[in-house]
Amino acid sequence: MVAAGVVGLVDSVKTPCSSTQGGAALTVADITGFSPGDALLVIQVQGAGAGAWEERFVDSVAGSTIALAQPLANTYLSDATDAAFVLRIPQYRSATIQAGGVLTASAWNGSVGGIVAFYSQTTVDNEGTIRADGLGFRGGAAGTVERYTTDTGGPFGGESFTGLSMRSPIIVAAGSNMVPQPNGGGGAGGISPSGEGMTGGSGGSYGTSGRIGKTAANTTSQLIPSATYGDLDLSTLFMGSGGGAGSNAFAPGGGVAQSGGTGGNGGGIILVRAGSLINRGVFSAAGTNGDYGASPGTGAAYISGGGGGGGSGGSVLIGAMSGTRGATSVSGGRGGQAGTNPYGGWTAEPDGGDGGDGRVNLRVGSGYSLVLSDANNVQLISNGPTSAAMIVVKK
Repeated sequence: MVAAGVVGLVDSVKTPCSSTQGGAALTVADITGFSPGDALLVIQVQGAGAGAWEERFVDSVAGSTIALAQPLANTYLSDATDAAFVLRIPQYRSATIQAGGVLTASAWNGSVGGIVAFYSQTTVDNEGTIRADGLGFRGGAAGTVERYTTDTGGPFGGESFTGLSMRSPIIVAAGSNMVPQPNGGGGAGGISPSGEGMTGGSGGSYGTSGRIGKTAANTTSQLIPSATYGDLDLSTLFMGSGGGAGSNAFAPGGGVAQSGGTGGNGGGIILVRAGSLINRGVFSAAGTNGDYGASPGTGAAYISGGGGGGGSGGSVLIGAMSGTRGATSVSGGRGGQAGTNPYGGWTAEPDGGDGGDGRVNLRVGSGYSLVLSDANNVQLISNGPTSAAMIVVKK
């Protein structure tokens, strides 16, 4: 139970992992906290096969190996370019989140985190918030230079399933403006061209496209929208993508340029399976807002920084035999505003673009059945299109 005013975490046991398709064991970085009979979520977050996921039970643990009760349907990789991890899913007889209470998880850190997952054998009674807001892919950081003509020193694009946040690769477009490219679903960082002017960072995408960053009046908008990804039934499961950072301002006449705002984080993942759902609160995996660009101090040559793009919403996957769906949010974060420029000179503000929305799969009632199990008699849980037709809860 999560009481009013309390923030509870449900992801204390998690670690990077690797395995091959058809294998019945995971090689893990840290075996601490895993025990026979535990329910697991295995997920490929980034890199090859990103979006693959499945639920399994632990058969035994030894050394750096978790033996599983059933073989895996997918390959999972954790290395320099791929990120997969395994999360122990808490299993409750019942779960109650009181009004004012929050059930959440730790944020994605590049290796693990970002997922709120649990099973309830009987009822989930939520009057509070089950929250994964901003727990997903991270927003881009501001650049280190006023202007750039390569990917050195420019603002970072948002992180996505394709890989870590990075300075957006640059292409040269019409008028010699430097146009950053997006990072999969991650919003591109803002333009900081060789002439005076800048833009906000673009919003991250997931279920819907994020918006490109706005531009100052004397800069043509040429930012490239980030890509949508995933599927409607969540047979592939993703976090929301981060927004791109706004560009630093170019300060003419020896003035002081101001930093662009950082991009907002994407929403994380919520996975809940229960016998009955009573939702009078909210399940929320929203993206967070981009930061404001820095505002100048005094002096006519001071120029403000561009706003960061908003992060996209994440994923909510809920299945229950009966109950009420209630409120769910996977909205994208708002783009940050440009810093205030009290000296004028612009007819349009270079604000960040809004993040796109995430994805939701709620199946409550018809066609949903609950299967009880124990460590010696486990049932396979599918992550295909009919995944919500069955759940497994340990006795």
